[in-house]
Amino acid sequence: MTNPDEHVTMVLSDVYKQREDIMKDETTLAMVTTIRVLNETIEYFKTQLKPTTTGHIHTTINSLEKRVEELTGILTHA
Repeated sequence: MTNPDEHVTMVLSDVYKQREDIMKDETTLAMVTTIRVLNETIEYFKTQLKPTTTGHIHTTINSLEKRVEELTGILTHA
């Protein structure tokens, strides 16, 4: 039979582990949501492109695509 202090420590350890898992899940969900929003934003900006004078939109699209790549990399290596 374990002593009460050891039991409390084990229970607290389990609670902290579950909390850690929940926080990971929330972070993952936030990242997936961010990726979705960024992709929608990229698609919108693509509709705004014209043959000339939209270099700033190309720059924005490239920056957003880079951020999507970064977040995707984090998710796949987590």
